[in-house]
Amino acid sequence: MIGNKTEGFDLEFYAAKLLMSETFFAALSRNVNKVSNPKMPFYAGVRVTPGGYFELISNPLLMETLTDSERLAIIQHEYYHLIFGHLTTRKMEGVNPRASNIAMDLAINSHLLNTLPKKLAQLQADGTVRMDEENPGSPCIPGEGLFADYPVGMSAEWYLSKMMEDPQFQGGSGDGEGEPSDGEGEEGAGGGRGGLDDHSQWDGSKPNDGKNGQVTQSDIEIAKQRAQEMMEKAADEASRANNWGTVSTDLQKQILDMIKSRVNWQSVLRYFVKTSQRAGHQHTIKKLNRRSPYLFAGKRVVRTANIAVCIDESGSVSDKMLIHFFAALNALSKLATFTVVPFDHEVDEANIYEWRKGTHKIPTRTKTGGTCFDAPTRWVNESGKFDGMVILTDMGAPKPMPAKCRRLWMTDEANAENPYFQTDEKVIGIPMDT
Repeated sequence: MIGNKTEGFDLEFYAAKLLMSETFFAALSRNVNKVSNPKMPFYAGVRVTPGGYFELISNPLLMETLTDSERLAIIQHEYYHLIFGHLTTRKMEGVNPRASNIAMDLAINSHLLNTLPKKLAQLQADGTVRMDEENPGSPCIPGEGLFADYPVGMSAEWYLSKMMEDPQFQGGSGDGEGEPSDGEGEEGAGGGRGGLDDHSQWDGSKPNDGKNGQVTQSDIEIAKQRAQEMMEKAADEASRANNWGTVSTDLQKQILDMIKSRVNWQSVLRYFVKTSQRAGHQHTIKKLNRRSPYLFAGKRVVRTANIAVCIDESGSVSDKMLIHFFAALNALSKLATFTVVPFDHEVDEANIYEWRKGTHKIPTRTKTGGTCFDAPTRWVNESGKFDGMVILTDMGAPKPMPAKCRRLWMTDEANAENPYFQTDEKVIGIPMDT
């Protein structure tokens, strides 16, 4: 295996080919890493990797036995797990892992009734739907087999609740045994169990593999924000092209509602800082130099984010809003050191200061004039040393010049809903009712 290629099957190629007419899924897919593993006993799976990235992993030996329509259904099934947040929501304590997995698959397959072949849905039953030795396997499709009385289109939580009350699923061991954690079992290489997909690494508590290391809860939080951003861009692209592919009208509305729901501004700040990091190197004797071991010190990668936080102190920004802005910055100071740049129609260079990580500041105001967003943008551009800039403002001025680094806008919820100008950059509303 080389990269994501094995023999005649190329996951990257097939994902691009099969999603050509699926604008929404294609846009999502561009932000998902593709990896092949001929040893995993499943057709495919999707997971979070360190750093909060998403990865689609498949068994090429199993995938190349399918038709294109079957491959498309599997890829869509995996991406629906991402859309519905199944990867970034921890499993509920005390819930049968198999039952929660089935509930998620029932919710997803409600949207794949016309495309997911029953023989593939049947594979989800192997070691999963068979809650005890008395029950035969059954496709994880609402209205089929053991789920004949289950309506179509409900949430995973609804299906889970229904299953907990369903007599035919009572008496199972509920210990989740048989779920592989690394896909390296004897039944791999295209043989043996051959289930549809793997949910075993979604709780963030297990290492992805020996190379990538442990996925932390911080990675899961970053992945949540990354998924939100990916869905926003994918929905915008699908809407502009007027082509959502096989995504139903009802599901389109559900996705758009999910995107518009109130976001956690603190999580957005954390995501912005973490994804603005750049790599540097420090010499260290604790790591061998690969070229000249024991002669020269080795290097280790150090990732830092150099962020400029530009605070609008113009007369239109109230003292209450400034207090909330500083509360946001006190939260941000737990993550990184950043440079505070006060401005109104011009940058107050005499009062620029560094806000060190872990310190607390009280609200201050040094300016009260009009607002010009070109002023802080030009100052950041000319400095050339920042990886990102955050502008805290009431949005009450014309659209500024482009920034040479990533730019995030933070305002109150009212101005986030009705900004003075339109921008493709992220605009986040901070609740002012607390």
